[in-house]
Amino acid sequence: MGDPTWPRRSERSAQDWATSLGPVFQRFTEATQDSGNLAYGVRVGDERYFIKTAGTETSGPARLSQRVGWLRDAAAMHSWVQHRALPPLLAVVDTETGPALVYPWLDAVQLRGKEAILNRFWRRPLAERRAAAEELLTLHAALAEEDYVAVDLYDGCLMYDFAACRLYVIDLDMYRRGAFRNDMGRMYGSGRFMPPEQLALGARVDHRSTVFLLGRLLAHLIPEPGAGLAAVIERACAEEPEARYQEPAALLRAFRATAT
Repeated sequence: MGDPTWPRRSERSAQDWATSLGPVFQRFTEATQDSGNLAYGVRVGDERYFIKTAGTETSGPARLSQRVGWLRDAAAMHSWVQHRALPPLLAVVDTETGPALVYPWLDAVQLRGKEAILNRFWRRPLAERRAAAEELLTLHAALAEEDYVAVDLYDGCLMYDFAACRLYVIDLDMYRRGAFRNDMGRMYGSGRFMPPEQLALGARVDHRSTVFLLGRLLAHLIPEPGAGLAAVIERACAEEPEARYQEPAALLRAFRATAT
């Protein structure tokens, strides 16, 4: 049985539309995430889908209109960048409360939080984990070519399919196109991964900020890096942006050079 024909628009709320499609086998609410988005795992016929919505007026810290804008930005990203680490966007359904983004359900788990999952990943062969890290870097090199700057990138954005040995990167809603000034102070994201400029009001945020985030994630994926990769990570995560690799593609080249 193939994918259903998705409508372009529904006169219902995004949540009502998503939950009307079929049995909901998993819900992602404000109890399990702090974005304010509401998402659902829904079975339609023989297939499973992940449907992401902007939530409601009261489901998160940001205004609903802001979350709607972020989801539209995430949908637009797929027009510019295709990469195997990005889950394919199957449809965007406009509803009374904003877009509902339809993705295939991934047989993958987040590489964060649960010690058993992390230990399972860290026990995988180094070559396999390097391949996952390279997927992360090649994706962000492609995004940087379209001038996307990472925001809210942390270990919760990484999902891994152990059976297929495949990394996925999710929740790129807040990425921005082009360098910008930090207009929040502490921006959205995890303090364990964020560069200093994403914590400082008025600081410039650009591709070097993405490099810092990627360096932190490299250390997360490969906690026993060896001298060569450790030096690459150290430079990527330098306090001063000028001391870092200046773009994700440069970090990718340096990472690849440590394989020899």
